[in-house]
Amino acid sequence: LDCYRDAPRRARVHVRTRWRSCPFEAVTAAVPAEGRILDLGCGHGLFTLHLALTSPARSLVGVDIDGDKVEVAKAAAASCTPEVEFRLGTAEEVPLGPWDAVTVLDVLYPLEAEAQRRIVIDAAHQLAPGGVLVIKEMSRTPRWKFAWNRAQELLAVRVLRITAGHDMTFVPDAALP
Repeated sequence: LDCYRDAPRRARVHVRTRWRSCPFEAVTAAVPAEGRILDLGCGHGLFTLHLALTSPARSLVGVDIDGDKVEVAKAAAASCTPEVEFRLGTAEEVPLGPWDAVTVLDVLYPLEAEAQRRIVIDAAHQLAPGGVLVIKEMSRTPRWKFAWNRAQELLAVRVLRITAGHDMTFVPDAALP
């Protein structure tokens, strides 16, 4: 979180809240400790930087649709000096691999079901042999957490307009390729 000390207040609050609400350590355990890693929908770059700082053998690229978030991520990376590349782009435009891992954290749910399926397929096609696709999404259970996530998302999308999206669409794991 120190990487964001010079970020705008709004970004610092978002990053702190995100750090507390997302199980980054559990997700990190599913990501190879070395190799080329793509973080789709990286936002402010918090998870991307966490991956870089926890294993210097990772070569990381973060992609996000929001130019302001990408700039915050670049500044945070510069203050922490990990070698991370941040790019402007959408999850629907998966950069060419091969990637040893592609991570997609809380990116799919604001998209329509068909867009979610396309992203999963496209990301999987860009994996190197033996590569892993790591997807972490919000869940409908437990109910209290779903209510919290929904309120947080409505605030981020409709009130603060810091996240793109329209509504929460949950595609069952079995329906994704």
